[in-house]
Amino acid sequence: MGDKEKIDGLHIWKQVCTTNPADTKKMTHGAKLTAIDAYSQIRRATEMFGPMGQGWGLSHLVFGVAHEEIHLQCKFYVCKPGESIHESNCSIKIQIELASDMLYRTGGDCRKKLITDCLTKGLSYLGFNADVFEGKFDDQKYVDEQTKTHAEPEKKTRSEMIGALPLALRDTINDLINSKKASAQMMNEALDKYNGDPVDLVMWIESHFDVGVGEVNHEPV
Repeated sequence: MGDKEKIDGLHIWKQVCTTNPADTKKMTHGAKLTAIDAYSQIRRATEMFGPMGQGWGLSHLVFGVAHEEIHLQCKFYVCKPGESIHESNCSIKIQIELASDMLYRTGGDCRKKLITDCLTKGLSYLGFNADVFEGKFDDQKYVDEQTKTHAEPEKKTRSEMIGALPLALRDTINDLINSKKASAQMMNEALDKYNGDPVDLVMWIESHFDVGVGEVNHEPV
């Protein structure tokens, strides 16, 4: 098998293995493990594979109750890109058999909790939030590094954004406003949306107006 034919088994893992500390919390009981917000996982998986229940999710769910415990057996699946589990000819790319159990409590949302647990398990086997499961969140230095990595960029003021734009881009924006093709409000909203990033602004302008800004770097002129 040539180098070009080699499959990168860590292709998914590398994209999802780190965790934003804002999506976690320390459990205050037991071993005081780090809990991951399930919806942050669902959001990330949706970005990767499409809507849950279509491109990925759980299937063949079977609940049972025995000896004061409720258990769930199911299959975690991921379809091939662009395909849906609801299509008769759907190709399953990944399928993992899972099981989970807990003490049964009436009114304790046991089934919901078991489903969430199986989703987390299935995603963890693909590398989602691997740093948490590998115990790296026990190291405060690592957590601090991830906090910096995932921090939102500092929001610029509009005057800062405009002053940092390349001259050609500033001229284009002024021409669009002066020619009434765009309003000042529209341009301000675009500046806010892209936080003054010149490349994103050029792409937005060229997709909305019949003008070409040309190649733009990040340095003001």
